[in-house]
Amino acid sequence: MNAEELLEIATGAVCRAPAQCAVEVFISHSTDVTAKVAGGRLEQFHTSDSSGAGVRVIRDGRLGFAGTTDLTPDGLRRAVRAASDNAIGIADAAHVLPEPAAPAAAPLLLPAGWVSAVPEAIVAAAFDLDRLTMAAHRDVQRTAPVMVGQEVSRTAIASNLGVRCAHERSDAYATVSAVARRGEERQTGLGFSLHPDLAGLDLEHAAREAAWRSAGQLGAVKPRTGEAPIVLDPLATARLLAAIAPALSGESVHHGTSLWRDLTGERIASPVLSLVDDGTLPGGPATAPVDDEGVPCRRTPLVEDGRLRGFLHSTESAARAAAGTRSTGNGRRTGFRSQPGVLPGNLHVTGPTTPRRELLNGAGDALYVLDLKGAHSGVSTVTGDVSVGVKGHWLHGGEPAEPVRELTLATSLDQLLGSVTSIGDDLRFFPLEHSVGGATLACGPVPLSGA
Repeated sequence: MNAEELLEIATGAVCRAPAQCAVEVFISHSTDVTAKVAGGRLEQFHTSDSSGAGVRVIRDGRLGFAGTTDLTPDGLRRAVRAASDNAIGIADAAHVLPEPAAPAAAPLLLPAGWVSAVPEAIVAAAFDLDRLTMAAHRDVQRTAPVMVGQEVSRTAIASNLGVRCAHERSDAYATVSAVARRGEERQTGLGFSLHPDLAGLDLEHAAREAAWRSAGQLGAVKPRTGEAPIVLDPLATARLLAAIAPALSGESVHHGTSLWRDLTGERIASPVLSLVDDGTLPGGPATAPVDDEGVPCRRTPLVEDGRLRGFLHSTESAARAAAGTRSTGNGRRTGFRSQPGVLPGNLHVTGPTTPRRELLNGAGDALYVLDLKGAHSGVSTVTGDVSVGVKGHWLHGGEPAEPVRELTLATSLDQLLGSVTSIGDDLRFFPLEHSVGGATLACGPVPLSGA
């Protein structure tokens, strides 16, 4: 089924719903084809085709929800009835559905004439990436594993308030973990590529990246405790943003779990650093005309020149915030069986950029941080404390030198974000938990705990 057919089904369901309730039907349909290769052998080939609907009913301020995989008229009628029966909790004025609005002018997510990749092409791409990674460096001994796939997702949303919207998109992805070995020492490194179309994946870049991240760490030593300027790799920056994203959520503000809840207008980062969430960004992994409530996606400045400007909101979190607050188009679901929550949609760093090579040349004797370990649990969005593992290498004259391991970055978000001195021109997105993009960040001296 295409997106317009899903919308016709959703519209029919809300038109048959009881008029005295606010009713919303969200339908998703996705197909996913994935090939997994390791050691030159096809370990797994997986295809999936799933669809379902999530129904929200609001009656007298009480919210009910039900999910179903039965998209027939009778199946959806039963789901609406079940959601209505579940609307028995405490009445809450924040239980509201969005009013209809024109979708954002997002770029085409499935260009005219687009054809899904055939399974044979996906398997061939996985073998190509495995071969390219093995050839990228003499110390790379094997891959563990390579994954290449393509997902096509279609979404439709209709409500009896008048919301009618549908869209579809394609996402191709390639990831590889390279294992480098020298003697008894082993190091691993990841490589990635994302693109709407399988043919657009840069397999050679992913292979070189995985080889560089693994082989470049061979011989790593544990340095002494001290302070040093650092340079965050785009992946490390993206992991940091994924960790701090909850602090930029209106839900966290409502629950009192964001350290920035009372700091709108205040400086929370370096003047060179800005953070933006942009659901209309061309090529972004979360780009769409509307969010999962039918609210138009948009560009939302969160931090401008180091000052906090606002938070991300769904329809419900906006209703709980100060008067006049509106959804930012960040009501997103993790599946048709989940209700919308506040999640980022292409959250990334922005601001005046410096060419990456120029940034590295000007970094001096800094520590280049390839990746952050344990950022999800090691960054507290309640207290602002930061304690994360670091791996990387020293920079001398802008070039990688001695690799390091077993190092801990122990600081605070205030100090870390406040120490940013320049932003690279190499923004890219990664297949992390949230749709976040990172660029190279040069930062001033921060505490590093080692030997």
